[in-house]
Amino acid sequence: MKSKSKIFIISLIILSVILLIFTFNKKKNNLVKIGLIQIIDHDSLDQSRGGFIDRLAKLGYIDKKNIEIDYQNAQGDISNCNLIANKLVKNSSLILAISTPAAQSVSNLTNEIPILVTAVTDPEKAGLVNKNSKPGKNVTGTSDFVSPEKYMNLIDKLFENKPKIGILYCSSEQNSKDQIDNTLKEAEKLNLQTEIFTVSQATDIQSVVSSMSNKKVEVIYVPNDNLIVSSMPLVYKTATSLNIPIISSEVNSVKNGALATYGIDYYELGKITADQAVEIIEKKNFPENMPIRYIENTKLFLNKNTIEKLNIKIPEELKSQAEVIQ
Repeated sequence: MKSKSKIFIISLIILSVILLIFTFNKKKNNLVKIGLIQIIDHDSLDQSRGGFIDRLAKLGYIDKKNIEIDYQNAQGDISNCNLIANKLVKNSSLILAISTPAAQSVSNLTNEIPILVTAVTDPEKAGLVNKNSKPGKNVTGTSDFVSPEKYMNLIDKLFENKPKIGILYCSSEQNSKDQIDNTLKEAEKLNLQTEIFTVSQATDIQSVVSSMSNKKVEVIYVPNDNLIVSSMPLVYKTATSLNIPIISSEVNSVKNGALATYGIDYYELGKITADQAVEIIEKKNFPENMPIRYIENTKLFLNKNTIEKLNIKIPEELKSQAEVIQ
C-alpha cells in the first residue's frame, strides 16, 4: 500500500513538473521576440536603444514579461553584423536595427519580418525603403538627418576667413557617402573649399588626420559616421595637436572634444521608434504604410574647453543660442 502511495506521489510530482515546464514554454513562446542589432558602441546609438526600450516599458511592453529582447552588438565589424542579422532573422518577430549598416544587413535577409530602423540618415538612399514618405516594404523607422546646410553655415559663421574644410568619414559606410554630395554643394554655395579624407578602419584615423595639416586643412567636418564618431577622442587628440577644430554632426562628439554641432536628441528618436513598434505589434499599422519619422528641432552645442584650448572667438549671435558643454 505504501509502495503504491509513493508511486502515486512521485507520479504526481513528475506530472506537476511537466505541467510547469509546459506552461513556462508556452508563456515564453507567447512573448513577442524583438531582435536588436547595433553596429557599434557610441553614445548616440546607445541613447537611441535606451529610448526605445524605456518607451516600450512605459507603454506596457517589458522585457521578459510580455516581450523578449535579444540585443546584439557587432562591435564595428560588418561581417559580424551579417552573422548577427542571420541569427535575428531566424528568431525574431520584430527587429530594431540601429544605424545604416545594421539596417542593411537585416533588410537584405528578409522582406517579411517587420524591421524598424533608427539613427539612419537616409533610409531611401540606403536602399532600405522605396520612399521615405511611403516605405512600401517591411522597413520603416526614424532618421537622424540634419541638413548639411546647417553645418556649412555654422562653419561660415564661426570662421571669418573661409577656411578649407577636411571632410572625414569611413569609406565603407553608405550613410556617410550619401551625405557627401549635399555637403559639397552647400560648401560650394558659400565659397568654402573642401577636400575629402576617408578611412577604412579605426587604425587609419591618426595618420589620415595627421596628413590634413600638409593639405592646409583648417577645420574638420565629420558627417553622421559611426566609425569616426565612435573614435572621436582619437580624432580630437590628433586634430587638436595640429590646432585644427572639428565640427561634428552629433552632440556626443562635442562632449568628446569636437568644437560644435547642431544636434538632435537620440533618446527621443528611440522613443519615437518604440511608438512605431507598438503600432506594428498591436497590428494597428504595417511598416510599408508608415513614413520615416524625423526630429525637426536641433540645438547648437559648443565645447568650452576646445574653445579655450584653440583660442577660438565665438560670435555673440551663436553664443546666445548655444548650450555650452564643459
